[in-house]
Amino acid sequence: MSNEVEEEVREKASVLGKFKGLVFQGIDATSKKLFSAETHNALSTICDLVKNNIKEMNPFDITVGTLYLYVLNLQLLDEVYMEHQGVDTSLMSIKPLELSPEDIERLYQVTRMVVGVYGIAGLNPKDIEDIPLTTTDFTLNVFLNYTKTEKEEVIEFVSGTTFDPSHLLCLKREMNCIVLVFRGTLSLQDLLTDLVATIEPVTVFGVEGYCHSGIYESSLRKVTQIESKISHLHQRYPNYKILIVGHSLGGGVAVVTSALFLEKHPDWDLKCIALAPAAAFTREIATCKQLKNMVVSFVNNNDIVPRLSLGSFEHYKEMIKIVKRVVGTSSKDILFGSIKQTELPTTIAYRKIDQYKDVLKVLIAQIETPHPPCLPAGRVVQMITNVAIPLTKIGDFDLEGWDFRGAYHVDDKKPKWFEVPNECYGRIIPRTTLTIDHIPHSYVRVLLKCLVNLGGMDIDGYEESDDEEDLKCKTDEKVLQKDMETQDKTNQFES
Repeated sequence: MSNEVEEEVREKASVLGKFKGLVFQGIDATSKKLFSAETHNALSTICDLVKNNIKEMNPFDITVGTLYLYVLNLQLLDEVYMEHQGVDTSLMSIKPLELSPEDIERLYQVTRMVVGVYGIAGLNPKDIEDIPLTTTDFTLNVFLNYTKTEKEEVIEFVSGTTFDPSHLLCLKREMNCIVLVFRGTLSLQDLLTDLVATIEPVTVFGVEGYCHSGIYESSLRKVTQIESKISHLHQRYPNYKILIVGHSLGGGVAVVTSALFLEKHPDWDLKCIALAPAAAFTREIATCKQLKNMVVSFVNNNDIVPRLSLGSFEHYKEMIKIVKRVVGTSSKDILFGSIKQTELPTTIAYRKIDQYKDVLKVLIAQIETPHPPCLPAGRVVQMITNVAIPLTKIGDFDLEGWDFRGAYHVDDKKPKWFEVPNECYGRIIPRTTLTIDHIPHSYVRVLLKCLVNLGGMDIDGYEESDDEEDLKCKTDEKVLQKDMETQDKTNQFES
């Protein structure tokens, strides 16, 4: 009887394997007919990655294993894991960052830029004013409106293709900056660039390491396209800083492009700010002194994108295998237990995994993978926010055309921003807000809270009277709290 069952299992596995083969062959044949050679090659690379990395994975194991990992509650700053990654935890001092008004002002402007370059896709409808929907330059006009940029300041705005993300080059005179903005993932071509996640050996600043293939190819093209324009602007405005920024895929391309530019032009006063950057470089390059001096990467709460790479995916597979070996991944216990006992699956999973959690954390911290993970580069700032009440009024501010009245300061419960080791992001930690924390508007919302709570401003709390008097700030604490609660509910609904 046992032999018959084993034979049946082997037969089903063979049929499933043939079906998968036909599916991938169909994708390959279709992509040859419909797409360019570059897009077809990208799809082929992605298919190979998928085939090589899911053949050992069972959907039920992944689902139940992820639930167990979620209740295991792995920590970002896990000392055992960090030591295994080569971090000297005895020297690791994690303290909240003190942000000056100038820091907040610049970051607010940068956030508006990286969100505005998405066009309508990155904004709430209420954020767009007086833009004709029929215009051929709609996305550009959204950017101009949202960032308070003059059209004459824009040097070029280029829509992207595969391995060639959209970018906008502009001259921000009030910032004394030449600004290059890369858009994040929005099109199919952008997604293909993301998913070509193989890594290739590169040498940057004399440091040997690896880089995400899709991002590296994109960055090489961008350097070729833009270098002469930035050189010309730099010669014309020698006192202007060069600021390269981006979100998501755009953040990863911003980091690599900045590194390539600085290597060729060490005399440039160049800085890079990356929000939720796609992990591009492995540890050797991501943590080198040149990138530490040039790049600041910001990560919002549990944002998954800075943690995603081929190496981190391989690490996640190994975590699932460890959970299966130590605890088991039978879905029957979770499914029927929750039905019979009217308990949440997380409650049952926690009870089952509780006796194994210490062993699991040690085993997981010691995982080795075939490929090293890519990491967010430079100085990495982990953003942890909450709504802080009560508020204390401290004054008025005018930030480059945004007139804020009634600024507030919070003593105890202000949002905490920490500079953390890059190695924290070498593995995927399951959380409920992995994707919601990544969307561009989430970063705007974080900045809104910080402007309110870090000695900042109530941005959305303005109302205009019928007789068009000057804008007035709602300084009442209850009204402000209600506004922020309403905004949170709106964001949850949109997500």
